[in-house]
Amino acid sequence: ESKIVKRNTPNYLAKQLLKYEIVSFDIFDTLILKPFSDPSHLFLILAEKHNTPNFMAVRIEAEKEARKLAEISKGNQEVTIYEIYDIVEYKTGINRDYGVKVEMETELEFCFPNPYMKEIYQMVLAQNKKIIGISDTYLTKKQVSEILDKNGFFGFEDIYVSSENNCSKKDKNLYKLIL
Repeated sequence: ESKIVKRNTPNYLAKQLLKYEIVSFDIFDTLILKPFSDPSHLFLILAEKHNTPNFMAVRIEAEKEARKLAEISKGNQEVTIYEIYDIVEYKTGINRDYGVKVEMETELEFCFPNPYMKEIYQMVLAQNKKIIGISDTYLTKKQVSEILDKNGFFGFEDIYVSSENNCSKKDKNLYKLIL
């Protein structure tokens, strides 16, 4: 027997958030959604764009390798998309900057706003609350901002990404940095 769980209305949740001076939103899978059951499925589309059938496997492996190198050199596994594409370029010959450009164009093409959260976001923003964004991602702050802007999320006080801060939500150090 399945139980139906009723979600709070956007208005109710926004009112709860207005109690706080600063409101933080996670970005991916909260404000921004993708039409994939697994985020790596984006790489299948990139495989076609690069005419490289094994691109998905190469891209996944390149990220793993970049994270291992980061662990050795920085003591954590936070990497940028550029570090990943340094390895993709070495393995495939796809120019790093071109590869990053195509991946970002594809992200922009497929990312879309979560309508429920967008309504909440707009209500909180309309009340002049300070809003920050936070994400564990290999994308840069500038790239994340571009995705947010394209999807109608304007007015962030700041955006914190693990790739540029060398710490993550997972290890709780990104939260400490924000505090």
